[in-house]
Amino acid sequence: MANYAVNVNNLYKKYGNKMVLNDFNWKVPAGEIHALVGNAGSGKTTLLNILAGIIRPTNGSCKIFSYRLGSLEAKKVIGYVPAQPAFYSSLNLVDYLVYMGMISGLNQTVAISRAKTLLKRIDLYSFRWKKPVDLTQGMKIKIALAQSLLAEPLLLLLDEPVSGLEPVAKMSILELLKGLAGEEEVTVVITAEHWADVASIVDKITILNQGRVLLSADTPVVKSIFEQGVFALDTTDNSKTFDVLKRMSYLQQITRTKQGSLLVITEEIERFRKDLPGVIYKLDQELLTFEQIELTEENLSNYLFRPEGV
Repeated sequence: MANYAVNVNNLYKKYGNKMVLNDFNWKVPAGEIHALVGNAGSGKTTLLNILAGIIRPTNGSCKIFSYRLGSLEAKKVIGYVPAQPAFYSSLNLVDYLVYMGMISGLNQTVAISRAKTLLKRIDLYSFRWKKPVDLTQGMKIKIALAQSLLAEPLLLLLDEPVSGLEPVAKMSILELLKGLAGEEEVTVVITAEHWADVASIVDKITILNQGRVLLSADTPVVKSIFEQGVFALDTTDNSKTFDVLKRMSYLQQITRTKQGSLLVITEEIERFRKDLPGVIYKLDQELLTFEQIELTEENLSNYLFRPEGV
């Protein structure tokens, strides 16, 4: 089996005049739980739909393991959970899963066995005679997850499965997903609007911005980036302050904004807060403005990998 479950090269997707995915390149190693993160319009759902074979890219190529994107072979190894799962209103849980299993190619005996096994695994076996439409949103997500695993896929795609859920339900879904990923030996791609929503279970996080990869790194690295302190400040002489701050080795970045303010990025937040008054005092200046900026997925591109200096 290929080393990568997903291998995307120079992918483009355009709707009319709007470029949703722009020269997109991305790889997901087999066996990984990988998060795609970004705000509405970042391209994450479009990418997931392309991987699932629901829509076609405008240009570019992609392999699902060793299979061509959109091929029957690729579709057979993919399980997909949409953001708003839909169910047949007339079927109870067990009949629904058996029916969906048979549609996916399982014979009836295997479909019944898989349905019962997965219902027990997601802790909904006691609800097996209930209809999915009568369950809570968290339960519906669990049923959609079970459905996606019926045919034992190699790649599982989930579109914002914990969006809008209460914290307890969210954690229940994530813990279940992590356990099932290990038991079923499946690679997982999960989308979310905020990295922190899924950080507890994912190995790696890719943040999208306007159809491109803004950042892709192991979860601890992404966590450390968002835990950095970003400070905007003005003194009575920003040029002198800039020269001194550049010599403070524990500050990762010192830049100037277009308005002339100083922008400081550091992992040692409390140390900087403690040292700054002494710097201002020694330079015989005044601190005119001082603000800590919260890093988010939306503003990350303003501060990530900015060059040092003006």
